[in-house]
Amino acid sequence: MKGKKQALSRLMYVSGLWVFLNYLSRGNLAVFNYHRIRPDSLEFRTAFDDAVFGPNRSEFKRQLIWLKRNTHLVTEAELLEVLYEGKAMPRNAVLITFDDGYRDNFDLAFPLLKELNIPAIFFIPTLLIDERQLGWWDTIAYLVKKSKKSSIRFRGRNFDIESHPREAIRFFQEIMKSEKAGSTECMLEELSQVCEVEMPGIEEINSELMTWDNLRELASHGMALGTHTHSHRVLSTLEPNEQKEEMIKSKRILEETIGKKVNSIAYPVGNYAHIDLHTHKVAKECGFRLGFSFNTGINRWEKITPLDIRRTSAPNTLHRLVATYFFPKIFT
Repeated sequence: MKGKKQALSRLMYVSGLWVFLNYLSRGNLAVFNYHRIRPDSLEFRTAFDDAVFGPNRSEFKRQLIWLKRNTHLVTEAELLEVLYEGKAMPRNAVLITFDDGYRDNFDLAFPLLKELNIPAIFFIPTLLIDERQLGWWDTIAYLVKKSKKSSIRFRGRNFDIESHPREAIRFFQEIMKSEKAGSTECMLEELSQVCEVEMPGIEEINSELMTWDNLRELASHGMALGTHTHSHRVLSTLEPNEQKEEMIKSKRILEETIGKKVNSIAYPVGNYAHIDLHTHKVAKECGFRLGFSFNTGINRWEKITPLDIRRTSAPNTLHRLVATYFFPKIFT
């Protein structure tokens, strides 16, 4: 099915069908989210999680140029005006966001956004930036990929990490997404021991993450900064008081650091399975005006709830992005 969708999206783009479709009135807001941008080099490899990498720099630029020519790229401020002040809803609206505070967002994506004068919101897990820690998903991938063992045994289960490293990485990541935070506090240390790999060093971490100076520069050039909570723990694994602490702490740190009000939060991982009945209420109590989920689809303007704005992962190719924009039910 994936291959058929790829072929269909390419055919739609090459045929120019989207040119006709773009003349039709569209009452949607599409929020395309990126995590990481790849360098153009074919030799590029990462010691961390491959799954969070999106398009390479050249393809990302092609996507930005197409979006600028064919859509209305909204800012955080404009979205607030539409949802809270009754400003007219723009046609063909698209918002661009980035999660997790990766260094390539600053080195590769930010220069292109500046060059093309395109706005975006960057969602930052403040603990990772402040204490120079990698996210648990990257740490899991690092430990499995760096291990010289052919197999490992973890909590009574065997994993062939030589032949099927990605399966093991996904399994451990799912544990972090679904089990209560108290039961996963020591998991990374356990995995480090069974893989016989030390945790990433500070030099490796610094090469992957932005600094506070980087973030202040983003803000000074008109980019919006929002929180991705403090530690990036999955909110559905936390009690309501712990969710509130994560949100309040991240908001305070980010506002004090950049000297600007923070209006937006992106819920970590962010599918509806990863938030709970308390999450939206807590976000409102903490003073957030916009809240974003992830991989949840495209928004109809008349149905948007400000603290439950849907996002979709930006595809790696321009033709797939165009297909997703026009036919979200098929391609998201």
